[in-house]
Amino acid sequence: MAEAQPSLPARPGQRAYGSPTVPTTCTLPSPPTARSGRCHIDAAPDDVWAVISAPGYLEECHPFCAAHPVETWPGTGSRDRVVYHNGRVIERRFTTWLEGIGYDLEVSDGGGPAASVS
Repeated sequence: MAEAQPSLPARPGQRAYGSPTVPTTCTLPSPPTARSGRCHIDAAPDDVWAVISAPGYLEECHPFCAAHPVETWPGTGSRDRVVYHNGRVIERRFTTWLEGIGYDLEVSDGGGPAASVS
C-alpha cells in the first residue's frame, strides 16, 4: 500500500481534492460548468485505480458527497448511489469495467433519462 501523502496545496483559483493517497488539485472556472476545468492527479496509475475502484470511495474524496452506498461491486454491472449533502441522490450503473484502466457508467437521478459518462 502506498504511503499516505498530504493533499496538494491549492493555488489561487484551485481547490485540492482527492484521497490521502491520491492528492488531486483541480482548476475550475467560476462558476463551474459541465465539462469544464482540469485536474492534476499526482499519483501513479495503479494508486489512482486502487482509489477509484474501491467500493464507496466517494465518501473519502468527493467534497459534496454525504454517503456512497454500494449495491453491487466490482465489475461491469456494479451499482451504487451518491447521496449529496443537499439530499439529492444519483444512481450509478457501471456499463463497462476495464480492470486497472477505467470504467463507463450511466448516471440518473431516477426521474429522467440516464447520462453516459466515460
